[in-house]
Amino acid sequence: MTAMFPDSGVPPSDAKNSLLDPNTINCDELWYSTSRCQPRFDPAAANAMLAELLNLINRGEVVYDCTRFDNIERAARYLVQRGLPRGAYAAGGGSVYTLAMDPTLTRYNNFLTLTIVPAISNTGVVRVNVDNLGLVPVLRNDAQELQAKDWTGGVPTIITYWNGYFFNVGFVASQVPSGPLTAPLDLWVNNAFGNDNNDGHANDATHALATFQRAINIAFGYQPGPYPVNVHIMAGTYAGAYTPIYPGPSLNIIGQGASTMIDAGGGTGKAFSIQGPNNGQFHDIAVRGNGVPLAGGVIVASAGASLTAKNIYAYGMGGSSVYQSTSNATLYIGATTYYGSAWSLFWANFGGYIGYLPEQQTIAAAIGVTQANMFCQGGSSIAIPQTTPEWAGAGNISGPRYIVAGNGMVQDQTAIGNWFPGSVPGSTDTGGQYL
Repeated sequence: MTAMFPDSGVPPSDAKNSLLDPNTINCDELWYSTSRCQPRFDPAAANAMLAELLNLINRGEVVYDCTRFDNIERAARYLVQRGLPRGAYAAGGGSVYTLAMDPTLTRYNNFLTLTIVPAISNTGVVRVNVDNLGLVPVLRNDAQELQAKDWTGGVPTIITYWNGYFFNVGFVASQVPSGPLTAPLDLWVNNAFGNDNNDGHANDATHALATFQRAINIAFGYQPGPYPVNVHIMAGTYAGAYTPIYPGPSLNIIGQGASTMIDAGGGTGKAFSIQGPNNGQFHDIAVRGNGVPLAGGVIVASAGASLTAKNIYAYGMGGSSVYQSTSNATLYIGATTYYGSAWSLFWANFGGYIGYLPEQQTIAAAIGVTQANMFCQGGSSIAIPQTTPEWAGAGNISGPRYIVAGNGMVQDQTAIGNWFPGSVPGSTDTGGQYL
């Protein structure tokens, strides 16, 4: 016998197809019999089988060797090794890419992993259409949308499908800081004519960004260093933004006063949230709440971050707090003008700290607080220095002055004491202290 080219007949015991219910189309039974006891392969069927096997071997680029019995096994391993069935060129691009697989992909399924080469670098979010099966979003491995130039034209990348999305398997450019700044960096955000595919380096149509979040993302493409990123947000209404949890450069977020409105209901649920080992300033900006009860603060420092906020114009919070310091963060609050009701104006929890600059707090309209003007809990602390001015418009607020609970502590060093205004006396509970 010479491998798949036999020099004798096929025994009756080997002739019957071993698949009980083969999945076939346009096919007769694989075997036939000249008598009840002597089944034999039809030569055409045998040749068809040989052709199938030889096609597999040829596709694996193996030269058939009649002295070996591992030709198919080697061909299969070569096919897996070379990755050709799962590789494709991603045509089009910028945002939408099309792929043509060989063989044609029949469906998207979990664990489907493709190696692709984009024709050009992406300009923002990415969608792929494989063999006309429909557009699928491609996300980073942290489940966030890709950013401009995360895919580089002509450079392979690997994506895996899972529950309706493709995910980049490794880190992409927007996830890898490029080193510390060597000078301050100014970024401009202007939604009147900006575009998030721009670099943000000037306030004009060819440079300005469209969103606050894109400016934060660019800033955190740099490692911590001595120079800040100044984000200039022009007049207009914008969705909020948040920092990553990993360290980046110092931030200086600069608005145009009340004409720059950050709407916390426009995406993140926060106007600005700084988190992790980061620090920044947020000033000359108007904010509006997210409309969700107990949704936390609209201006938030968390997870060890430090933030100074001043010259803020706070409109209706819709169930949120204006300021929140949480999870061992530090929040310094300067001049703020309040125009709308809130759950609380200040909330410190889970070890957060709030301090006040010697600047005016002003209640410019009749407002109410559902919980209290100030709520301190969970081992947090709040300090009001002696130099802190009295409130302007203190009679315009209704609701409890404060609640200090859960071993929270407030140190009021002002001459008047009981610094927080309200229509209901403050209270302490479960180890809370107002000193």
